[in-house]
Amino acid sequence: MTKNYTALFIPQRGFEWHNEDSWKVSPKFPIYSVADGVTLPSYDEIAEPSPAKMVADLFCEKAVGFLEDNFDELSEPVLRSVYDNADTAIRGFNRRKGSTFSTVASLAAIKGNK
Repeated sequence: MTKNYTALFIPQRGFEWHNEDSWKVSPKFPIYSVADGVTLPSYDEIAEPSPAKMVADLFCEKAVGFLEDNFDELSEPVLRSVYDNADTAIRGFNRRKGSTFSTVASLAAIKGNK
């Protein structure tokens, strides 16, 4: 079976070149993650590559990977653990960078009829 995915990026007005969005689709299971990096700098402070984008990428990578590893035990506690695992990775990133970048993220997994 062939899977086709389309992603659309609509830039924030005034920051057309600055993308802090991320998404990941599992190649193994119906698991999907979308994240939007959060930073509130002045225009002069925007870095490239964006640390907020790196945090959004990190969330998607960690969340999808953790859920792939635990897909057979999919439950509410496992889904909560996905976020705990990703948050731990983001805290480590921020500690190394001396920063407080964050992301707003969603994760979806489909198993059976649930």
